[in-house]
Amino acid sequence: LIYLDLSFSGFSGSIPSELGGLPYLSLLSLEANFLEGSLPSSFGNLTQLKLLNMKGNSLSGTIPDTIGNCSQLQSLDLSFNAFTGNPLPSLLRIPYLGKIDLSYNQFQGMIPLDINRLAYLASFSVRSNQFGGKIPPAVDDLVNLKLCDLSHNQFSDYRLGAFSHTLGLVYLDISYNYLTGRHAVLSYQDEPIDLPNLEYCDYSNNRFTVLVHFSIKNLNKLKFYDISNNNMTGVMGPVQNTNALQYVNCSNNRLTGFLGEQGTSYLPNLAVLDVSNNEFTNALSSNLGVGVPMIQVFNVANNRLEGPFPPALFNLKRLVSFDASHNRMSGTIPDYVGKFYYLKSLKLNNNLLSGEIPPNLVNLAQLQELDLSSCHLGGTLPEGLNRLQNIVSLRLSNNRFSGEIPDDLGTLRNLVELRLDGNDFSGGLPLLHSDPFVVDVSNNRLEGTLDWLTLSISLQLLNVRNNQFEGVVPPLEF
Repeated sequence: LIYLDLSFSGFSGSIPSELGGLPYLSLLSLEANFLEGSLPSSFGNLTQLKLLNMKGNSLSGTIPDTIGNCSQLQSLDLSFNAFTGNPLPSLLRIPYLGKIDLSYNQFQGMIPLDINRLAYLASFSVRSNQFGGKIPPAVDDLVNLKLCDLSHNQFSDYRLGAFSHTLGLVYLDISYNYLTGRHAVLSYQDEPIDLPNLEYCDYSNNRFTVLVHFSIKNLNKLKFYDISNNNMTGVMGPVQNTNALQYVNCSNNRLTGFLGEQGTSYLPNLAVLDVSNNEFTNALSSNLGVGVPMIQVFNVANNRLEGPFPPALFNLKRLVSFDASHNRMSGTIPDYVGKFYYLKSLKLNNNLLSGEIPPNLVNLAQLQELDLSSCHLGGTLPEGLNRLQNIVSLRLSNNRFSGEIPDDLGTLRNLVELRLDGNDFSGGLPLLHSDPFVVDVSNNRLEGTLDWLTLSISLQLLNVRNNQFEGVVPPLEF
């Protein structure tokens, strides 16, 4: 018997040790069954085995040291089980291993310092285990490595410039660890790392503190880039010659610079750009709209942006979500925002804006979330709010709006959150034909009755204080 594939067969119980008595077996796959217990030590007798796949069972215990006797093994997949211990020292005895997948187990320990003995290793994943300690410098010598996933572990030591020689690397994920200290992402000794095949790079959710000044250059295949949720300080340089880039997330750091006037090239495929919760001051540079015409999600919230919205943002016509909240933006909301016809979420709250809501904002028929609270806006609400039939959340709190609330606001049948508090609205509150969860119209000059509340079923928060309502509040069931 040479090939034995019993994947997805519904087997339960333990693995028979007799399988180790098949000396000519080249492929053994028991993927996606209901097997329990440990891996038989007799598997060490399978000296002709090239592929071993135990993925997706309920196997546990340690991997027997005899696994190192499978000298012809090229592909090993033990993922999605409950194995413990550290099988890597034993695996170093298998010279032709090209794939090791230990992800989603309970393995622990360290990566051997001589991991480079696996000269043919192309795919290495230990995702979601309890490995820790140092990412050894020997990973640089894995010249055939294409996929490396060390994420969701407890690694705490990282050498500056690691992975600088793995030129064939396509996928690199070291996120969700405890890596600390100075860090130069995709650069080494102030020079860009030449990783011409890299497509996916995730360094997020670690404890890096200093981002050595660098720029993303000459990574022609890079599509995904994430260094979010660290504590990095430093200046990010221009993004150049990365035409494949689709996703960039640098949020929740203390970075400055980025996408400035000098050096940033055309990024025709960038769809997601999140630089929120940093200290950027020029993330809305005048050339940005021209450089990223395909962007759909753009988040610059919680930075130090100042000044008006640049005219070049008009070119971001494919925007689905735009968040510039909690900055120091000034001036009026530009009319071109009303031409972002794909927009579903618009957050400009907590800025230093002025003027009124542009009348053409009601043309955003896809809009589901609008937050313009605490923006120093005034005037009356625009006519035609009934066109926003997809709106779910409308937050206009703490502004200077006045006049009556238009009756057509009541026709928004998907509205579940309405916050108009802290303004100068007068007149009555329109009958709401939706079934809202939250209604806050406090601190206005509204009057009339609240009889419409009898139609509410899902209401969880109602705040109408500091108005001029009269009558009896209907009984509510919260």
